[in-house]
Amino acid sequence: MQDRIEPLDWLRATAATAVVIGHVRPEWVPGGSVGVSMFFVLSGYLMCSSLIREGMLSGQNIFKFLVRRVGRIYPMYLVQLACVCLITLAMYSSRWPSLETHLVDLLTFRRITGEWLGYGVGVLWTLYIEFWFYITFPFVMLLLLALPVRSGNNLKLIVGFATIAVAVVVTRAFGAAPSSVFFYDHFLLGASIVFLEQSSFVRKMVKPATLLWGAMIIVIALSIPYSGGRNAGWVLQSMIAALGTAIVILAASVRPTKYHFPIVSFIARISYSIYLVHALVLDVFPNMAHDSLTGLTVYLSMVIAISWATERFVERPINSAIHQRMRFNVGSLPTGSAV
Repeated sequence: MQDRIEPLDWLRATAATAVVIGHVRPEWVPGGSVGVSMFFVLSGYLMCSSLIREGMLSGQNIFKFLVRRVGRIYPMYLVQLACVCLITLAMYSSRWPSLETHLVDLLTFRRITGEWLGYGVGVLWTLYIEFWFYITFPFVMLLLLALPVRSGNNLKLIVGFATIAVAVVVTRAFGAAPSSVFFYDHFLLGASIVFLEQSSFVRKMVKPATLLWGAMIIVIALSIPYSGGRNAGWVLQSMIAALGTAIVILAASVRPTKYHFPIVSFIARISYSIYLVHALVLDVFPNMAHDSLTGLTVYLSMVIAISWATERFVERPINSAIHQRMRFNVGSLPTGSAV
């Protein structure tokens, strides 16, 4: 995966920046909220890339994989909730009774909070969706591979992903899609790239300009003003961003191109913390970034500084410890028995 990290870093950095700026200066990035769609596509691609390794779909490795993925998001998620509680008690005490009633649901990812309790809670809906994708996706792959269909595993998975994605899109259009799978099609789009990039036909279709086309589609999605709700217009806008992200990932995989900037790699590395921390800063200083360029500069500086600290002292050591204790038994299955 090392050759792919740099192009993906550009996407992570773009998605994080779009969300952070979009919340305070929507005139600069009108569609900044679709940055979450970019993250969903990236998650699908990275998860599927890991699971197709030989031996990964064994019971023991799936368990370790799930522990590692949940361990990736949950420690910082707990820090976020702790900070939300402190901020609510100190500054928004009238919200506390409502927050208290939702705490169990938030801690266990049972459901999305349906009322506004500040930015710190407002951004957590994406983690709820990520969590349920992490929990279900390995078993979706196992189920598709077990289907009695005479075709290669890659084709079986691509067709299966496409079928599930269409079902999600249709049920979402009729308002029947559960919130836990509301963006499952975005994840599956990212997962499909893992197999499309192996196709000789697709590889021939990808040209040097393909990456640029994908980037332009993302820019278009980010330029469309946010409608203010999760209506059909916003869903379509999110799908446009997801498509652009998928094209960039595919192009970067088939025709690796390196544009290395340390600041991009840095922002990408702390992007998860940035996504959570910026919401807490907005709750504490709701008007600072709106008032002036100086306020915006202070806001961004605070977000980056705190995110660096949380990534360095919360995310990184805990992830390292979990990875040390949850090593995969790759190669434990006979050759050809995995995907």
